[in-house]
Amino acid sequence: MDPAQALAQLGGSASTTELYAACSRRAVRAALVDGTVVRLRRDVYALPSPHLAVARALSSGAVLSGPSAAMHHGLQLKHAPSRPWLLVPPRARRPPGPLHVRRGAVTAAEAAAGVRSVAGAVADCARWLPFDEALCAADSALRGGVPLADLLDAARALPRTGRSRALAVVRAADGRAANPFESVTRAIALPVPGLQLEPQVHVDGVGRVDLADRRLRIVVECDSYAFHTDPEAFALDLRRHTALVRSGWRLVRVGWRDAMERPAYVRGVLADVVLLAGTSDVRGRRAS
Repeated sequence: MDPAQALAQLGGSASTTELYAACSRRAVRAALVDGTVVRLRRDVYALPSPHLAVARALSSGAVLSGPSAAMHHGLQLKHAPSRPWLLVPPRARRPPGPLHVRRGAVTAAEAAAGVRSVAGAVADCARWLPFDEALCAADSALRGGVPLADLLDAARALPRTGRSRALAVVRAADGRAANPFESVTRAIALPVPGLQLEPQVHVDGVGRVDLADRRLRIVVECDSYAFHTDPEAFALDLRRHTALVRSGWRLVRVGWRDAMERPAYVRGVLADVVLLAGTSDVRGRRAS
């Protein structure tokens, strides 16, 4: 797979291990040379973004915020922002151009750096973006080592409008989620009555699965062609999935495109599987 395409599916940035799992080293080296991929720091690759240059070029004191700031810090998102998101001090002039502009307080440190802090960026995303997109940023921050307390503090520091929304996202965040695909799928599943999916659950005899409800014995695997790079990897997945079914787990395989573009369909599938699991449980108790 093309490295830029792989990074887009991985949320805009990825570790060396994640990127090499989806494409060859030669392809990554070529992408670095032609500029379609950049190295943010050691062991972290990302799609190039001109957004920080935009913020620094402005004289209004604007800083990168929301998804633009998250991307700058290397957080993995549902998708890269198409236009820069800026936070502008209350009395400053609005910058011209095709920008997403919000107003709010900017700290001296953020003004000097031209970008919101990591926790501030997550709080912005949680306040302004759809829940699934915001959850990707929050999960990624926790996965990268940002303390949950920092994210909660940043959310609590927001103005009243949007504060409760941001806190709901942060409280639902889980650093065990491996990537934005899993975060989006978990966000889709959260409203399903009776379903409580945990990321990266160990199942005896199988290994780790993407998402699982231990009580209902439901496993949700997030299947992307980006990680079926050879026949052996594909065959291994088939054997794992067969082992799950043989062990009495109900398996749901969610495709990347369905999670990203057809959330209502995925939620309906999960609701039906929960209903089937509950019906089966009732029958089992009656039989015993």
